[in-house]
Amino acid sequence: MYTIQDLDIEEKIVPLFDYTITEKGHQTLKKLFSVIPNTLEEVLQRQEIFKALHTHWDVLEDFNFKVIDCREAYEYCSNLHHQDLQKSPNLLVHILTYKTKQIEIASKRSKLIQLLLLFEHLTTKYFSRLITSKLPIELQQGVNLFKSLYEKSAMATFLLLLRQDKFSNKHVLLLEKRLHQYGQGDLNQAWEFLFLFEAYFSMAKGMKKLDLVFPIFDSEHFKLEDFYHPFLKEPVKNSVTLTGLDNVMLLTGPNMSGKSTFFKSIALCVYLAHIGAAVPATYCSLPYFSCITISIHAKDDLTNGYSHFMHELRTVKEVILKSKESPTFAVFDELFKGTNPEDAKDLLLNTISGLTQFKGSFFLVSSHVINHLDLGGPAKGGVQPFFLDCQVQEEIPTFSYQLRPGSSQLKIGRILFDQLGLNDLLQENGTNLNRL
Repeated sequence: MYTIQDLDIEEKIVPLFDYTITEKGHQTLKKLFSVIPNTLEEVLQRQEIFKALHTHWDVLEDFNFKVIDCREAYEYCSNLHHQDLQKSPNLLVHILTYKTKQIEIASKRSKLIQLLLLFEHLTTKYFSRLITSKLPIELQQGVNLFKSLYEKSAMATFLLLLRQDKFSNKHVLLLEKRLHQYGQGDLNQAWEFLFLFEAYFSMAKGMKKLDLVFPIFDSEHFKLEDFYHPFLKEPVKNSVTLTGLDNVMLLTGPNMSGKSTFFKSIALCVYLAHIGAAVPATYCSLPYFSCITISIHAKDDLTNGYSHFMHELRTVKEVILKSKESPTFAVFDELFKGTNPEDAKDLLLNTISGLTQFKGSFFLVSSHVINHLDLGGPAKGGVQPFFLDCQVQEEIPTFSYQLRPGSSQLKIGRILFDQLGLNDLLQENGTNLNRL
């Protein structure tokens, strides 16, 4: 189970990695971000793909091709299987006889020229320069298929004729026949590989640009050093370490201290790691989680008729059930804020205490209504208290967004209320907040 809508992956994260050239490449990129591999082995295999691309970065750094060539060539190849060349052995005669056939062959000639130029560019400038023995099997197969198509169709020979201005209608038909004989299945696979390679390259380039680091999967430890949210222009970096014995983080701090952004930053690292990508940190070690649930912007479910509070309860239940089965990572920002403070406190104490029993799983919980003292203080097993620092000087709060061990008792609601002049406005209308 993966509930990650609150991370805004498609809106805020995909654009940071989007260096795709074609629309199909872009759609494949979005799929890489939205579909998590089913096993740790598959995650590591995808991670190896990105690492291999980085290893060959001297060849791939300027990977590019002409969109118009790709679009026209792809359209031609997609329609190739509709043509039955065996029933038209005298097609050349018809071309010379009928004007419509002349127009048809001219259109084919144009698209085949674009196909030749595209495949030559990709094969000679990129794919033939890769050391295939050092590529993961998925890339090996795709690169070899692409090069094989280029060689078996004798594209180099047709390109020579083209450059000698000898690429005639007869050669157009001959090349088309060779492509037809080669097999529509292999052609389709070659194109699918190109768009997938484009998406892989796009992600790899984004990782390079952002200077991300590949995570290590360790079932016992959860450690992030200097992590941050890459969407922010000037992010504050933090570090955090959780262990299997203390698997619940309780985060406190006043409003505006950055708790939601902090949680999003950690959760994003976890999610990127699980799609095989590098993460925004200088070091990352974490378990492999079968379930990831991010609850930061919980709201009423109007479709199913559930209130905010009921939605929270259902989310917690789903996480608990999953945690009984396999390692789970869950984030609960201001859990149980959909009910009154007294209920929220009791339920939070109960929930946090119960979550500590699921060793191998890790839970991040923020709250305004409890702190580690309510849980029995620092000696409470399984819970690590942290807060995001905020200093108040001369009634002015200053937020550092830095993580500190312990709990925050700071309340700045009244300060902000007064700073906005709300108390004065209410007094003007005969209401004094201090009398309430």
